Amino acid sequence: MKNLSFGFKNKDTKSINQKTLTLMWSLMFLGYLLFVLQWYSIINFGSGWGQAFFENNRQSILVSSVPNWMITFGRSIGSILAGYFIAKLGHKYAVVFCLTLMVVSFPFIIIAQNQSWNSLSIAGGASITHDGVYETAVLGFSLFVIFRVFLAIGGTTLIVYTNSVIAKMNQNKKSKYIASNTFGLNIGAILANVFFIIPEVRSAVTNNYVWTIVLSIPIILISLISIIYLLFGIEVVAKDNKSQTEFTDNKKHTIKSVLKIKENYSLYCIFGIYLFSLVFSTGSGFRNFIEQSPANVAYLISVNQTSIASGYYAFVWPLFICVLMFSYVASAFTLTKFNKTSFNRKTYIATLLGTGMLFLLIAYLVVYFFGYSNYFALFFFYIFTFIAGAFLWGAQPIIFYIPQQQKQADANYVGTTAGLAWGIGYLLYTLLDASLSSIATYVVEEQFSNKINNALSNPNYSYSINTGPVIMFVLFWIILLFFFVCIYFLPSTGYKKDNQFIEFKNKWNPLNINHWKFKNFYI
Repeated sequence: MKNLSFGFKNKDTKSINQKTLTLMWSLMFLGYLLFVLQWYSIINFGSGWGQAFFENNRQSILVSSVPNWMITFGRSIGSILAGYFIAKLGHKYAVVFCLTLMVVSFPFIIIAQNQSWNSLSIAGGASITHDGVYETAVLGFSLFVIFRVFLAIGGTTLIVYTNSVIAKMNQNKKSKYIASNTFGLNIGAILANVFFIIPEVRSAVTNNYVWTIVLSIPIILISLISIIYLLFGIEVVAKDNKSQTEFTDNKKHTIKSVLKIKENYSLYCIFGIYLFSLVFSTGSGFRNFIEQSPANVAYLISVNQTSIASGYYAFVWPLFICVLMFSYVASAFTLTKFNKTSFNRKTYIATLLGTGMLFLLIAYLVVYFFGYSNYFALFFFYIFTFIAGAFLWGAQPIIFYIPQQQKQADANYVGTTAGLAWGIGYLLYTLLDASLSSIATYVVEEQFSNKINNALSNPNYSYSINTGPVIMFVLFWIILLFFFVCIYFLPSTGYKKDNQFIEFKNKWNPLNINHWKFKNFYI
């Protein structure tokens, strides 16, 4: 990889200006948004790709979660390797490499075609396994997941690399771009779900031609982004070269050296739990828990249906995700302004996360106990979801801005630390997701459930109160309590003025109304 330039003359880092940095950030942001669109779409397009690998589209909670948590595993790998890619390629070509990796993931779309010419699909004669739970074309599904991991590695690393670009920006611009990064996830998730609120769209996705064409469009756009970035991107962190003097004035921060900073481990854990709280809570495990509640099963029995997802209320979950993601607009221009103040971050982060968790729990319990068919319950479900999302999303830019506000922060340190935070965070998320999905899948003994619920004459009611999803739901909230332990041990943050680091020591009081007037406490 020596003197890698792809035939283009690289611009000197001294030519960096705000306009160029904004263009680079925008291209990476758009690439990440398209990745999220692909990531979330696969849930709603399940009836499309599921036909290729699963007979009668039957999937357990664990198996239906595999495309999701393997994506998060790939995100973990990509984030951790972000620093390595920069060291070998330099920041510019590391970005191009990750965009290229996303493009070469396209075979997952072809493999999931349920056509007679596709030997990896059921229609093409792929071998079927029988385990009493589901039937799948193993090789086809495995390759489908593997190629989506390539997509995940490239997509996640893009959002990590924005940190190095933001670190080169003026101090008064940084918090705005950190806060804007969150919109990549939110907009992508909304676009992946909003159209599925419409019944005609939901029915159309069962046509393989429709869903494969739709998922091909982001790949084409990512190809264009990679070319534009290659032409107009500039270097912000040079590749590792002993003959260079890039780091003569600043200590070079490698993955190994940053991992030795013990105070950062609380930050890594917060990343993991935070990602787990927002991603897992919108996944198939929680959806099954709620839609198989006694109230919702009672509704299904009354209308002689077997699934919420195939009936009138199929719009509820996609709309829930849209409301949760859209709620960031309520905090993006209000709660995130805290990043500009001189207050210590810990109490504020704990307040936002605690409040968000409480309202999200209430939202779930409302539709669990009263069901989708209760319009008042459905109304308050969305209201509480919006409030919960505003607080939870409001905490994200504060948490993600911490590496930028540490004493040793520079473009190299921020990029490496952010990569490790995302990587270790997603690794923790993957372990939690796989564990809880396994519990929800295998601790569902119907006979045991019927025995402890023998007061209910209809077996459907008994099955709706199965053990696994209930344990999964309870464990989810117990895990979130570790937020507050990690917050206590967060590393010190502050800002630099006249080459001096000034730590944030002012204590923020949530009960003091004046402390909510952030402009009075700007740095």
